[in-house]
This record gives sequence, structure tokens and C-alpha cells, in this order.
Amino acid sequence: MKLYNIISILLSNSLVFSLTLNNKIKASGNNSPLLSSKETNTDLDKKSENNFVQVYEECNESLNIYNDCLKEVKGPFLKDVHNSCEIYRSEKCQNYYREGILIEPKCHNKLLKDYVKMKQFQIKVVTFDSEFPCIFDEEDNECPYVSLLRRNHSKDDGNNSKEYHEKLFYTIINETCYSKTCSDAYLAYMNGYAGKKEAENQYKLLLEKLNKTINTTNQNIIIKRSFSIENYIKEDPHNIINKTILYVQSDECKNKYTEHLKKSSNASLLLQSHPTHIIFLSLLSIVFVLL
Repeated sequence: MKLYNIISILLSNSLVFSLTLNNKIKASGNNSPLLSSKETNTDLDKKSENNFVQVYEECNESLNIYNDCLKEVKGPFLKDVHNSCEIYRSEKCQNYYREGILIEPKCHNKLLKDYVKMKQFQIKVVTFDSEFPCIFDEEDNECPYVSLLRRNHSKDDGNNSKEYHEKLFYTIINETCYSKTCSDAYLAYMNGYAGKKEAENQYKLLLEKLNKTINTTNQNIIIKRSFSIENYIKEDPHNIINKTILYVQSDECKNKYTEHLKKSSNASLLLQSHPTHIIFLSLLSIVFVLL
């Protein structure tokens, strides 16, 4: 994992264990390792276990139409952000996020009580991560940090030196300051990250509880951790994040947006008076600068 990509590290934490239960049951139906015949401390007998699997599968099948609403913010999502965000903001997906799996009548069953709660936490994390790249600047362009996410998920991002990535990270943060909308989105994500982690933890607890209830074998749940970097290389990643937040909140960062706004206004007036300057003015309006 690339040392420069603090934002992508945070996003990569999202629900690595999100579909463990789903995949286990779906893989082998009633013969799933989730339904081990080995005796465990549970109040449900074999019949209850089979009933759970039946109602679970019926519920889960009815939710297939919402699969595209739960895409993780990775390569496919970032390849065409505008299209991905159209899906994310669609009426279908927004209704699903708001109502959860109870949007489908087949999921209304008391046996699915913990599963319903678990999926609610999954939805909370997915929507939190999806909202971040789906904020566009005042000119409807991608925010600079989206290019950072995309580079992290590409197979080859060119220069891999630590110095280059450090410089790139600073460039992206500086460019973010030219848009108040992007700056606000960045701060909202960083400041809300603790809530996201709490949702992930609650998800994990419910998953373990549900697995134990239906006699599961061991679940291998992997939660990725942050790394340490020096200076930017030896410094703790959380310090990097905190310093970045302070900078984006600073007058220096905010002033860039004010100056950019003034320049954009002046450019707009000039464009109305001198149409021949279109190419030159379009260059001035470039927000995304990757060194």
C-alpha cells in the first residue's frame, strides 16, 4: 500500500468483512459451514437454524436489485465517478439507504432482527464512503482527492518514489483549498471517520453474534490497519491526518478559495467581453494539477 495515500487508507478500511455471512451461506445453502452440526451454546435448535437460512435466503434474494447501491469505493467505482455517483444518488438507492433491508417485505421476520441491524451498519459505512468522492466542486468537476483515490487503485501510477508521493499528497491538499465545497467535503469525511469506525465495529459485533447463534465455524475477519510514515515518512498517520485537517481549516487554505472565486469572476467578465480568450481562460480554470 502506498505511503502517501492517507485518504485511500481510510477508505480501504471499509467493510473488508462486509459480506462474510452472505457468502458463507450463499456458497453452500443449508450445508454451509455456518450450520455446523457441532454442539455449541445456542438457544436455537437445528430446525430454527434451517428456518433462519430459509428466511435469510428469501430476504437476500429480494435484495439483489440493490447490489449496485453497495459498491465499494474502489477501481470500478472510481473509473467513472459521475456515473457511479448517479447510481449512488438514484431514487432507488437513496430509498434503500434510508429504509434499509426492511424496504423488502421478505426481510420482515423476527429471525432476521440482528441481520437487519447488521446491514444497517453496512449501509452507514458504504454511504459514508460513497458520499466522499460524489461531492463535486463549484464547477461540477471532481474534487482533487478523487484523482488520488484513483491513482491508488490503478495498477501502475508511474513514479513510485516516496518523495514523489509526498509531493503529490501536498499538491492534492493544496488544490483542494481552491474549492470550498471540496474543502468542506474533505473535513466532513475526516471529522466523521470516527463514526464510520464505530459503525464498522458494531457491524463486526453483530456478525460475530449472528455467527455464534447459528453454530458457525471460525470466521476470518480481517481489518486493515494504518501504517506509519517518515516525516511524512516517520510520522504517525493520524498526525498527518490531524495536521491536514488543521491546514484545510486554516485561513491560508480558505483564502485560496476566495482568491480563486475572484479570479473566476474576473475571468467570466473577460470572457463575455473577449470571446477570443476562451482557450487562455480555460487554462486558468484548471483546478486539478498533478505534478
